[in-house]
Amino acid sequence: MELLARKMGNIASEREMQELQDLLNEFPEHQRLIEIIESIETNKSSKLSYRNEATVVDESWELLQNQLEKEAEKKVNSKKGTGLIKVINQNWMSRVAFVGGILIISAGLWFTLYTTDHNKQLPTDTVQQLQVPYGEPDKKILPDGSEVWVNAGSNIRYVDNTQANTREIYLEGEAFFKVKHDAQHPFIVHAGTISITALGTEFNVEAYTNDNTIKTTLIKGKVQITMVEKPDQKIILSPNEKLSVTTKGSTGTDNKAEKEISYKLEPIDNLISGSIVPELAWMDDKLSFQNEYFLDLSKKMERRYNIHIVFRDSTLKTESLTGTFENESVQKALRLLQMTTPFRYRMERDSVFLYR
Repeated sequence: MELLARKMGNIASEREMQELQDLLNEFPEHQRLIEIIESIETNKSSKLSYRNEATVVDESWELLQNQLEKEAEKKVNSKKGTGLIKVINQNWMSRVAFVGGILIISAGLWFTLYTTDHNKQLPTDTVQQLQVPYGEPDKKILPDGSEVWVNAGSNIRYVDNTQANTREIYLEGEAFFKVKHDAQHPFIVHAGTISITALGTEFNVEAYTNDNTIKTTLIKGKVQITMVEKPDQKIILSPNEKLSVTTKGSTGTDNKAEKEISYKLEPIDNLISGSIVPELAWMDDKLSFQNEYFLDLSKKMERRYNIHIVFRDSTLKTESLTGTFENESVQKALRLLQMTTPFRYRMERDSVFLYR
């Protein structure tokens, strides 16, 4: 989730707060964003309904976005006739995209914030965003003709400009890409702590911000993956291979956030045999899982059924589960899981509580 929204909703971890502060130390001209948040925080307690993290972040972001729109409108009105449009430094935005989650700013706001050069005329490229709510995968044809399937609870950003030198996508969540071949214009997907470069290929990327592992599964062609923390190390994937990059944060002796990055490269045998591939099942509106921890499965169920799962018994989190859900309701899915793993559950509105 967005660092600013998590701070505003009082759910940012100590590590995320440190990462945000490090960015502000490096780019102090953007301290104004924090001032806006603090001005909202004084009156927001009665407006936010704290049901779960996703709700908190969404509602916090909506309040922040509304305030930014008001400030942008004031600045435009005060500069009538100048054609002035202000923007956050894009390098700063790229840095934010790789620390604790991608900072998403809606298309209408992308070119309406702040720069130090008040009289600079900016490019007129249009930034587009596709945000898919929980429970509803969607498909999009990009300006270059490439196809992207976006999973529930995910969003992508891209510049709607076919004349750009590169085709770049910013992903938060999960998406499958069928890239139109164009050797002169590399297709790059920025997802959390990695970047995936392809020319003409088909691959799936899973990079939800509440997961510390990013998974890239290659179906056809070839892709090159670069880790932000290790830019000199490049990994080439061949068809039927999956790369999992895991990032774990810690606090060093100097109280600065440190990151430990590991990765695993493995074959995907199901792509060859033709059986259901868990990494791609969502495209057929299925939820498939093999030897998966209940905790990891619960996150996928939350996105599929638009619910919030709470473990009242922490030992359930590490139960290993295998199966496939297709048309089952959340109640039927839970009953099927009970056939292999003993547990009880209680539902209250959009929340599910799990017990032994």
